[in-house]
Amino acid sequence: MHGSLSPDILKTQCHAVGKNVFGSKALGRLLWELVLKQSNAGQSKSKHGGVCSVSYSLWMQMQRHHQFSRFSKRIFKETGLALERIQFQSLPTCPELSLIVAAAWFMANVDVIPRCSDRQAQLISRYWENYSPSIHAA
Repeated sequence: MHGSLSPDILKTQCHAVGKNVFGSKALGRLLWELVLKQSNAGQSKSKHGGVCSVSYSLWMQMQRHHQFSRFSKRIFKETGLALERIQFQSLPTCPELSLIVAAAWFMANVDVIPRCSDRQAQLISRYWENYSPSIHAA
């Protein structure tokens, strides 16, 4: 396994992060689609490791993005994790951290997570292919 105990557990984690941490069922579905594409639900090694394949350059962009950090209080309240204390080297080995970080990035760049699978696919494509500081600018 490359990041999770099983695809079923990973799917549950995606939905838990979306709904329980960020209050969005659509975000849970988006995260599941993301990990299916990046790591075949933890069954394959992703390009940068972990279930979400967060590269170091993308991690640095996330940390500089002012909207990304606005979720710190919510993440801490729901999980006890301090977003600013998450270390890059933990992302490839801890699916929950990777999912939380990716979810915060998506939420920082869109007002509402689309429910339509085609629009979610576009969002994932723009996010991972461009690695732009903001997907609004892409």
